[in-house]
Amino acid sequence: MSKKVQHILFSAPNASGFGGIAVVKNIIMAACQLYPDWKFSAILPVDTRYDSLKNIPNLNIHWTSPYFLRYLALFYEFFVEVPNIIKKIKPDICFSLGDIGPLSIKIPHFVLMHNPLINYYKTEHYQKHILPPFDLANKYKFAYNFWHFQQMVPDIATAFVQTPVMAEVTCQAFGMPPEKVISVPMAPPDYVISGLDTYEPFAPIASHPAKLKLLVLSNIVPYKNHGILPDVCQVLKERGLENSVHIFYTASASHGMGVNNLLARLAPYASQCTNLGYISGSLVPGAIKSSSALLLPTLLESFGLPYVEGLYLGKPILTANLDFARWMCGKGALYFDPFSANDIVDVIEKLAGFSQAELDTLIQLGTEHLQVFPKNWTEVVKKYFYCIEAVLQKSGPGVKS
Repeated sequence: MSKKVQHILFSAPNASGFGGIAVVKNIIMAACQLYPDWKFSAILPVDTRYDSLKNIPNLNIHWTSPYFLRYLALFYEFFVEVPNIIKKIKPDICFSLGDIGPLSIKIPHFVLMHNPLINYYKTEHYQKHILPPFDLANKYKFAYNFWHFQQMVPDIATAFVQTPVMAEVTCQAFGMPPEKVISVPMAPPDYVISGLDTYEPFAPIASHPAKLKLLVLSNIVPYKNHGILPDVCQVLKERGLENSVHIFYTASASHGMGVNNLLARLAPYASQCTNLGYISGSLVPGAIKSSSALLLPTLLESFGLPYVEGLYLGKPILTANLDFARWMCGKGALYFDPFSANDIVDVIEKLAGFSQAELDTLIQLGTEHLQVFPKNWTEVVKKYFYCIEAVLQKSGPGVKS
């Protein structure tokens, strides 16, 4: 990194979801370890899941207050608090780790985008299938986020996305030149890499007698498409598979939108599916290893940590036949129409009928596909900083000095 850059600010006041926290933590930890003589600052929401960052010697954390109206508080943070912190600590660059960030700051601004609700906002797929289930307040929020990022675009030095699919969508959505949108895939999370051979079986799944145990690992939001699960259970029942196939999902009241409705619709199928509730990161590998396969009917992803977790842990993946999923899984998955319960069950039956040799081949193809991902977060951060250095050296459009 250039000697001119010695202090980097990671701005992530809105990174409070499970996936966002995992990404932010891994990036910050890897950066601080990779450049121990550098000074790093971070703006983070108050959350105990960030506690592991408190003892890093070259990191200074600015905690945002736990506001009651969290989304409204972001206006204050991006328009007042973050700019004031930048003026006070005088970092050399700002690296926003959460899609939207401060506007018109006087230092080079790099952004990591990991919320597909912004990038895909103008696409037909989004307007037809993603937006309708959301309530009016969320529809206004998504529209605002799209507008806010549009205002950021002229001053962004580089926007980092997590797949080439997202890079293409981002360029089309915001009219950004390809050289300003760089794809850097994520590595497996630390909690997966650190104990590959030491995971304890996850008892609720491991002890279940079903022949095929499918894990739906994601928050309950409309675009994750959990609403198809009751129909899947019904088709499984009609085909006489209700005892041999069991679905495990992770619905928590904290997820908010649609949770109670989903639980009510799945209640008649209690013998076919189990709600595991929230699963902490340390338990995720054991849950995946205890499952037969991951079932991911999601309609939209920017990256999708469960994909790389499943591939890394050697599990088959059943997922939507959509562009983002095909890039993430390659030949290491079986694909279905996410709007058709019958098609989903067809794929489940196909997996159930696999010989051991066919299963081993599918898993091997998934393992081989892991070559498109960095091996660890140090590699990810090196790619970020290589791009940042190249942009700063070139002092191209959008880079402020």
